[in-house]
Amino acid sequence: MTALTQYQRIEAAALWREHGAEQRRDVIVSLGDSTLIISDLNERPLSHWALSAIKRDNPGKTPAIYRPDNDSRETLELAANEDTMVEAIETLCRVIDRRRPKRGRMRWASLIGVSFAVLMLILIWVPVAIRDYAVRVIPMVSQIELGERLSLYLRPYTGQPCSAPIANLALQKLRDRILGPDAQLEILRQGLRDVLVLPGNIYLASSHLVEDHEDPDVLAGYLLAAKTARAPEFTLRDSLRETGTLATFGILTTGQMADRAIQNYADTLIKSAPVPVDMDQLIAAFSAANLRMAPYAYARDITGEQTLPLLEAEAIRTDTPRVSLTDRDWVSLQGICGG
Repeated sequence: MTALTQYQRIEAAALWREHGAEQRRDVIVSLGDSTLIISDLNERPLSHWALSAIKRDNPGKTPAIYRPDNDSRETLELAANEDTMVEAIETLCRVIDRRRPKRGRMRWASLIGVSFAVLMLILIWVPVAIRDYAVRVIPMVSQIELGERLSLYLRPYTGQPCSAPIANLALQKLRDRILGPDAQLEILRQGLRDVLVLPGNIYLASSHLVEDHEDPDVLAGYLLAAKTARAPEFTLRDSLRETGTLATFGILTTGQMADRAIQNYADTLIKSAPVPVDMDQLIAAFSAANLRMAPYAYARDITGEQTLPLLEAEAIRTDTPRVSLTDRDWVSLQGICGG
């Protein structure tokens, strides 16, 4: 609170006692922005009292005696002729008292504040807690079922998965090499930028990664990047966040997610941007998989500017990367969509 303008430069003589047994001293009292300033006769500050806490010992009597609060032994006695200062202090105390929140209003404000906090807790923390719990307890079989149903709802955008007997064997070899035998890998004709990862360790790859490149390590690199960016628990958590708390409750209680929720998520997923992947993690993944980085790096950016860390890491690596597929398998795989 700021002192009232008409009282800002008032000074008064007074007697000040710091402790109950101490002798009183002559002092000068002045009003600050929010304090009563007590100084000695050489204008050196001795004490500052908050205006909001000042209490008068003898209301209506003279000389006026004040304390900085109810429990203090410090006192200030204003001379009987210092009416202006007494009036200023009394006026300011009344103004402060009027501005103090009333108990009833404070209770209502507190109640509203607590209620709002509880509501925010319900709206923000509870969905996150339910989602985290679901990620921990939903079995892989339910995750695979969710991913397969989601794949079906994506079919209007992607078309049917490509398939050819010889090409399927090559696709299986690439899956085992990059993703592991527990993953599912499908090549789709349309609707995908590159690779989409679904719950249940299901990977959907665009046919242009097969048909538009001469090196199998391009497709292998995109699959490895998707695997590095989208861990299984992240993919499931993302799915549950997008479909909402009610859908999460549904899969927790019945093992099923509502068709409408899956449809809405499919519509969102097909339009979403690729998940960014940390370059350091990606370099480590390529090294662990013993896979060349340059084909993927140039496929992502033909100039190499955006993927320069990959190219630099490739240049200094000491191991000998192993091709993801033989030439024969790659030629077979390139015909999987009938091209």
